[in-house]
Formats: sequence, structure tokens, C-alpha cells
Amino acid sequence: MLAMHYRFDLPDRAAIDAVDARVRERGPMFDGFPDMGHKWFLIDRAKPCYALFYLWHDPAGVVDLLDGPLFANLSKTFGRPSVRLLLARHVVLPAREPAEAFLADGDVVEAAVRAFDPLDGRALSFGFGAGPGRRFELVYHARGRRRAAAGARAA
Repeated sequence: MLAMHYRFDLPDRAAIDAVDARVRERGPMFDGFPDMGHKWFLIDRAKPCYALFYLWHDPAGVVDLLDGPLFANLSKTFGRPSVRLLLARHVVLPAREPAEAFLADGDVVEAAVRAFDPLDGRALSFGFGAGPGRRFELVYHARGRRRAAAGARAA
């Protein structure tokens, strides 16, 4: 799987409240997104920040998102973010949906997702609950879908 992460530092609580409303309205648009496994919408209210973390089944979905109208609209609203595309080396998701998540630089053993950047080798870990690193409220969790294999027939 591929992992992807980007974030937006926000100026104040009013901006956080606006993002929270936006996520609750638009988050469901990503349910069923082709080639996406998961997308977590994250907010840090203490140090105003809006962050996204994805797992992808196939790079085609990444290209469709980054080259499409949803990402263009996000970039128009917040500015184009610096996107980290990573290779996942460990993925074990919890059975129950937690309310909190964390992102930590480095390879954190207790993280649900441990990934690394193939360009520079830097690791990023994403996990649930009160782990190390920066903590976030998990506002919405979108679940994508795999595309049918080329040439496959519908049953």
C-alpha cells in the first residue's frame, strides 16, 4: 500500500471550526473513492492544524485525486500543500474506530501504519489513541474502493 500525508497550519480557532464544518459536510464525498483504502481527516485544536492521512491500493487513485477537481478546490481554499507520498511497510488497523490519532516522525512500533519516504528514507508513523508525536481529533474516516481489474467481467 501507499501512504500519503499533507497538512495545513491554521491561524486560529475560527479557522478550525470552519474546517470542522467543511470536513463533516465533504468527508463523505470520499467514501467509495477509487483505489483509496482509507482517508482520515484530522484536526489539532490545541495547535490549529488540519491534516489528512491516506492509504492507497493503487497509485492510479493518487494521480486521480491530485490531478482532479477535489484537490484543486482544496488547494484553492488552503493553498497547495506539500504532499508526502510514502511506502507503507506495516499496516494493522483497529477493529473499532477511535476518536484520536497521532502522527510521529520516525518508525513507531505501536503505530497502526508505519511508512517511509523512498527518496530520503525518512519514516512517518500514524496511529490511534494517545501515542507519541502530534495528536489529532479524528473527525471523519472515509473508506474507498478498489477498481475492478482490467478485463474483469462483472458477475
